[in-house]
Amino acid sequence: MKKKPPTYFLRDSFAEKLDVFHDEFLDLAKKHFADDMKDVDRYVELSKIDPVQKNFDWATFPEEFYYAELTQIAVLNRAMWDDFAAAKHTIIFIPDCLSLMQDKCKRFGEKPFEKCAQCVPNCVVNKIIQLKEKYPFEEVFAYRDQSEQFRSLKKKYGSIGFIGIACILMLADGMRTSMYNGIPATGIPLRYCGCEHWAKEPFPTDTFVDMVELILERKGKYIKD
Repeated sequence: MKKKPPTYFLRDSFAEKLDVFHDEFLDLAKKHFADDMKDVDRYVELSKIDPVQKNFDWATFPEEFYYAELTQIAVLNRAMWDDFAAAKHTIIFIPDCLSLMQDKCKRFGEKPFEKCAQCVPNCVVNKIIQLKEKYPFEEVFAYRDQSEQFRSLKKKYGSIGFIGIACILMLADGMRTSMYNGIPATGIPLRYCGCEHWAKEPFPTDTFVDMVELILERKGKYIKD
């Protein structure tokens, strides 16, 4: 080779190292998250024979995909942190499934800027919005066409950073979309799936409100420093 590669250069032992990395990665992932993922494979097998679920590709993704996407979320959270923290405006993306009232949710505003009306005290979304008493941010309910929504928000606010909340697979996908659109993001997974994509009878989900607050607090300190 006459020219030096600009980034990586895979040596002849790549295939062997990749196999070892795969096995060691899964061993480590299962050490930390096997109990959390114990129902995934059974769900996948049932989805493959379900006439509706088998057409939703993500429903048939095996347990290993969840570990890989959790890693992607962790890596992107670290990689985009400085840009996210330096952004002037913080936007929290709220998934529909997080609303306690579901289709009776009293959100208000025009698409793609719908906001929480704080209609139910014990709704997780309301608990997140209450953090506005301590930290500056805006919230919007997430839409399927993420790229279009990202562009609309960027046009409205200019310098923005996103906090995404979603199930593991959709969160990782959304964070990549945000990165491709030049918008830094940090992600917090739902504790479990419950929307119509995953459950035959949809139900409200939950997330880590303490993680939302920690991110907002860390960003505030970053700006002050």
